[in-house]
Order: sequence, then structure tokens, then C-alpha cells
Amino acid sequence: MKPSLIDRATAPEPKTANANTTARLFDELVHSLTPGKATRVEPTGKETPRGLTASITRAAKRTGKTVRSWDVEGKVYTELVEAPPAPAADAASDDRQRSGVMRRAAPRAGVGFWRERCRGGRLLPLGRAGTR
Repeated sequence: MKPSLIDRATAPEPKTANANTTARLFDELVHSLTPGKATRVEPTGKETPRGLTASITRAAKRTGKTVRSWDVEGKVYTELVEAPPAPAADAASDDRQRSGVMRRAAPRAGVGFWRERCRGGRLLPLGRAGTR
């Protein structure tokens, strides 16, 4: 290793600026979507339709929108999806959540479940699972 001090003006710019610029471009693309309109994006260089779709989806999540993307013949199309309204929570379920009284999910049928079932309700230590 041989370090040397140079002026900042002669040092190259960091590469992260390009990623931020690309992310901003996709954010603007998603922000410009309106109901009834779609965008068409053609990959250039090393871009793939799958990569473009993933970038558009990430941008939509960052901006809080829901989009639907599909690719046809190497071109990616995207449309804005109207999210259904969130269901109104009833007061009883809010009270149960606040008080901590929630219905638990059914237990999975794992080793402990079958051991208890097969031994007549007696739980055995893990080391003695296969013996009587």
C-alpha cells in the first residue's frame, strides 16, 4: 500500500451520486403517474426489464403509491393502482387489542403437540421422546 495526499479538486467524484440520481429519476417517474395513464420504459445498456420493474416498485414504496408493472417484448409498462380503502376497525377489536386480550393462533402440529397427544397428555423431556 502506498498512500499519497492529493488536492480534493483532482480526486474523482464518488459513484453513489449516480445511484441517488437514478433513484430520484424513478421517484419522479412514479410521482408523474396518474389514473388512466401508463408509462413505457425501454431498457438501455445493461438494464433488464426485471431490474427496471424492481426499481419502479422500490420507488413506488418510497413514495407511498401502489403500481402494477409488466413487460412486453423487453419494454416495461407501469400503471398506478388505486388502493382499496382500508377497512374500518370496529370498537370491540380496538378494545381487545389495547387490553391485550387477543385470540392466539392455533398451535402448530410440531413434535411437542404429537408427543402430548400420543402420551395421553403427559409431556416427556426432549431426551426421552422416543422411549417409554
